[in-house]
Amino acid sequence: MISSVLVTQKIYRLVGIVHLRLFGHEMGQEMRKFLENLSWSFFGGVIAASVTFAVNIIAGRLLGPEEYGKYSLVFLISQIFLIPMIFGMDMAISRVISKEAFQKVENIRKNISSAFWFVFFISILSLIVATFFDNFFSGIFSTTSDIVLFGVLLSFILGIKNFLDGIARGFQLFNFQAKLRIFEGLFVAVAFFVIYTVFGTYTSVASAFILAGVLIVFWYLLRFREFIVSVPNLISLKSLLHYSKFVVASALVTLVVGYGDRFVVNKYFGPEELGLYSAYYAATIFVIGQMTVIMNNVFFPVVSKTEKKILIMKKVDKLVRFGSAPVFLGVFLVGFLVLSLFGSEYELDFFVLSLFSIVAVSQFFVAFYGNIVAAHSPETYFLGLKFYFIRACVYTGYIVILVLTNTLSVQAILLGLVVNYIVDGFNLRYILKKYC
Repeated sequence: MISSVLVTQKIYRLVGIVHLRLFGHEMGQEMRKFLENLSWSFFGGVIAASVTFAVNIIAGRLLGPEEYGKYSLVFLISQIFLIPMIFGMDMAISRVISKEAFQKVENIRKNISSAFWFVFFISILSLIVATFFDNFFSGIFSTTSDIVLFGVLLSFILGIKNFLDGIARGFQLFNFQAKLRIFEGLFVAVAFFVIYTVFGTYTSVASAFILAGVLIVFWYLLRFREFIVSVPNLISLKSLLHYSKFVVASALVTLVVGYGDRFVVNKYFGPEELGLYSAYYAATIFVIGQMTVIMNNVFFPVVSKTEKKILIMKKVDKLVRFGSAPVFLGVFLVGFLVLSLFGSEYELDFFVLSLFSIVAVSQFFVAFYGNIVAAHSPETYFLGLKFYFIRACVYTGYIVILVLTNTLSVQAILLGLVVNYIVDGFNLRYILKKYC
């Protein structure tokens, strides 16, 4: 039997050869550490993402476009309420722990405790407000109150979970994260099938993710209980908020470019069309998005500690030049296969699939530039946000024009997204070249 150590060594040697030929020099210590951490993050992430992906496909096939569209709307609403609930503290705490790895345990405890209690109380407040004004929000989202309430509850669980995940990322507990993600994925699969036999609606998927999130939160709290004991420290909280406010601003703008398309589809075409749109999204952007999450889980802490960030940018440049076409082809082929698994109710359109694939590839590479800008300093992060905000305004204006001229279509929405992400990549590179 071939040992796992031997397999890992062979993979490292292969990656070393590719790195030498692509970048012209051998891997440094930071790169080796990145790959070592990535192996755990990749292992857990791929298994969890594969199970979750399978659940999405089966759910879409069993529920049909309309019910699957309702679940997609639950997820979208959760992403909106997630912004005030977590308030960027997941990124802020991860950055602080990564940059201050050698500070005293008491200082780390102050930062974590301050951030945790802030997130917890803000989340409770948001949950109460959303529950009391559910009819108001259902009107805004063009849906029913039950979908809004499911979305708010999901965001509450995700907010706490994402924050605790940020702590684990800061401490580089990638082994622990991998195990949790595998457990979460498997639990979601089992819970979905059990609940589906009883209800058979979109609530089956939403409930499965909520229950899995609750278990992960409790598991994380047991692991980090020694750091969540003291009352909030105002000095620590102020320092964290100084950075997290940029994350919040980024998240608000991301709502327009990253999620606004699906809200527009739901509002003007209905939940069934949103279900079809979400199937294409799951087959392309979701697939590569999970890979991006896995990579960034390790990439951001490593970049935060690296002084010469311009060198990392140059490596990403080469990856873009040589990797864009192969990644696009891979995403397109995977998307084609996945859409066939959704069933005959989900009509295949090759042009739409091509546009989704381009958006997915653009997001993938832009995420690397964005992480470098965010990790460099609050100033570069803010400058990136200004560019991002301008693009979001232009994209919003573009959608308004499409609506007013009765030319709104899925293809037009996607073309706007393609242009947005390409421009974003150039903007982020400009910032890095000027300030790094």
